[in-house]
Amino acid sequence: MKSPEPADERIIPVLDLLRKKIHEQGFTEPEVAEALNWRETYFEDLRSGTRGLRIDDLVSILDAIGIEARAFFTELYGPPPKSTDPPAELADLAAVVDRITELLIENGHFTAGELARTTAAHVARGPRLKTKTRQAPLPARPRP
Repeated sequence: MKSPEPADERIIPVLDLLRKKIHEQGFTEPEVAEALNWRETYFEDLRSGTRGLRIDDLVSILDAIGIEARAFFTELYGPPPKSTDPPAELADLAAVVDRITELLIENGHFTAGELARTTAAHVARGPRLKTKTRQAPLPARPRP
């Protein structure tokens, strides 16, 4: 049986910073694993390559020790580049959204008012990143 290979070299800086943050917050790795109901050897398994680090596990660890994910990744990779100009892709995306809006109205799926209310509700609600189910397609409306 082949023994596991050490963690991928790209993940080592993440594990090193994670270990540092755990200790700075006054915890040990086994304490964090226990708090999350994971095996005590969870962190050893990451370093040995027996287990891979999943992003949802990383976020759970950061939450458990009271570190914001954005702060963690900023320390790891530096702040994101600042730009005052929107990416060129946004202009293309805006044109696509405009065309989809026109088609939804033209084909009777929404009135302009319904679409404006629906859009406003979605914007007010914000992104739903934790949703794992797919939304059903729009029902076809009979043409007038």
